[in-house]
Amino acid sequence: MLAASAAGGKIMLVAMVSEALVKQGRARADEWVTVCSDVVGGSGGGKPTMAQAGGKDAQKLPQALETAEAWIREKLALPKQGDP
Repeated sequence: MLAASAAGGKIMLVAMVSEALVKQGRARADEWVTVCSDVVGGSGGGKPTMAQAGGKDAQKLPQALETAEAWIREKLALPKQGDP
């Protein structure tokens, strides 16, 4: 799960990944928020199961969410939304 909030031109991102996915080596929350925070000019960190990040460019939130979706779909080997 990834949650995002934008206020005052800044962004806050929080990611959570199940312990099972972490143990399987399929996804990590700290990596997920880092990928997203790079898009919005920020940084973050945390633990494999829960992490948070901040960013300075709220206008890039839609792009960050697209990046987040693409990243997790790739990690979990899920088809793109709209693909059969």
